[in-house]
Amino acid sequence: MRRTNLFLLLAIAAVFGLFSSCQKEQLAGGSFSATMEQYGDKDSKVVYDSVSRKFSWQLGDTIQVLRHLSGSQTLKYGEYKATTLDETRAIFTYASTNSQRKDVTTDEFSGPYYAFYPQNIKSSFTIGYNTTRDSSYVNGIGVNLKTTQLTDEGGNLIRFPMFAESEPEDQHLHFKNLCGLVRLSLQKDNTSIYAISVTTEQCINGSFSVTNQKTAPLLTKTGSETDARKTVRLTFGAAQSINTRRDFYIALPAGTYDDLQIKIYATDGKVCTLTKQSSRPLQIARNKYTRVDLTNTTLNFTMGVVGYTGGLFSVSSSKVVLFSQGNLQYKAHPQTWRFAENQYDRCFSSYMDSTAIHSYYLADGSSEDWVDMFGWGTSGYDGKYPHVLNTDNAWYVNGDNYDITGTRANYDWGVKNPISNGGNTAGLWRTLTKDEWNYLLNTRPNAGQKWARANVCGVPGVILLPDLWTYPTSSTLICGSNSRFNGTNSNTVDATWWGQLETAGAVFLPASGYFGYATSTSYPDWQSSNIGTECSYWSSSKHYQNTHPESASCLKLTGSGSYTSYANHVRRDCLPVRLVHDVE
Repeated sequence: MRRTNLFLLLAIAAVFGLFSSCQKEQLAGGSFSATMEQYGDKDSKVVYDSVSRKFSWQLGDTIQVLRHLSGSQTLKYGEYKATTLDETRAIFTYASTNSQRKDVTTDEFSGPYYAFYPQNIKSSFTIGYNTTRDSSYVNGIGVNLKTTQLTDEGGNLIRFPMFAESEPEDQHLHFKNLCGLVRLSLQKDNTSIYAISVTTEQCINGSFSVTNQKTAPLLTKTGSETDARKTVRLTFGAAQSINTRRDFYIALPAGTYDDLQIKIYATDGKVCTLTKQSSRPLQIARNKYTRVDLTNTTLNFTMGVVGYTGGLFSVSSSKVVLFSQGNLQYKAHPQTWRFAENQYDRCFSSYMDSTAIHSYYLADGSSEDWVDMFGWGTSGYDGKYPHVLNTDNAWYVNGDNYDITGTRANYDWGVKNPISNGGNTAGLWRTLTKDEWNYLLNTRPNAGQKWARANVCGVPGVILLPDLWTYPTSSTLICGSNSRFNGTNSNTVDATWWGQLETAGAVFLPASGYFGYATSTSYPDWQSSNIGTECSYWSSSKHYQNTHPESASCLKLTGSGSYTSYANHVRRDCLPVRLVHDVE
């Protein structure tokens, strides 16, 4: 459902009166009519407005309808899209192109109709069949409540879960709500938000069974109970201003909640954490609004980390990060980690041969020079320090078949080490995975217009633009695969323009090239390569083991073309590292 107005109490009695007067409906083959149960307030005293708004279908909404084949327990399903709307209902028309998804209104099917909205929430559905009576009955219904809930651009909740069941001769579906709605009233001057999360002491996403589905559906948790199942996230289609009071809604299973934590994420990267004010358990009822009385009613937003720059960047459909203020730097004596002062800073800006490199990287750890090029996983964990260069790729992370995540996360520079100007506490930062780099450049909304090769203050590299981006001036960048580091279609950004872009949230990755192992005739023998023509940055992911077991994955952008696949470097190559901080 693309748009649903949630701010007003509905005339429940009038709606139910309308439904009770409806007769069973038979439509032309391949069509259903559908109405929906309307949410009512638990307590009329907390009604926000009760004049005119209501839930409504939108053209293109999709439902999944199930039915069994005549004389059997074999289930088939079809997908139906809303093609006609009026004030009280929608007409859904068969829309499947997949041969496995049938029009279940045809004569070869029998038994009741069962329908799910959104069409992809069904996790399981089984029926029994009484051959003597030629009738079916439900054995089990399972749904999967999503970790991320969505809103439209106006901040209205969409695609909240519903279920419907009708008799075989009735092609009208009256959908019942599977959850209750938590209502949050928020206001803060000069503040825009992009997401809200709710964490409880019990499962609120994942697998649930459905019983009593025809009258008042009841959800019961199934499967294992994990911490990940105790949080849901409300994501907005666009930044939402809360300069004036705004109500937001999150769908949760009905039940008793002893603990509730809410986090509100502002577009400037700051976070406000709230808990329910009352010590009494919170009762959430199916098909009802429930208001939460919250602590911290002044909405104090704080930044969870120092040393970041830029805006918010999506690296998956549910994860947002901040980038560090500059590339990671290291000094062996004493062992110190820091972020570069400026985003365009590089320790090495010209070609260096083996002798020059090793004047910086001394195996005894006595170098007092800052370096910013690292072999893969050289965080210092298990003796793998940046200054201990090794020609054996298997030496890095002690083997081929590993990522530097999970049980091996200490090989990640930001997980293992306090960053002196980045909070000075281990674990605040981390390296992006190969999938996250790929999502950032290729998959997030409008991804092709969110990165650009450029020359910033005389340094070639790549500019990354945050999810919520507005150019600070009339000047725009040539973005995506059409951009170049230098020459035709290059973006030449002077200090003034870069200051404006950086203030607006842009991030810059200098094209530092890499230090590569050249030959085995003189140990050790590294040479710098592609400075200013290759923008490569380590990921925390191994590469494809069947073809490159000696390699690790990295972001790699050269002077032209697009970033379309996972690149790699051998692990003994030294690449720059740009760390991120998870906002949520």
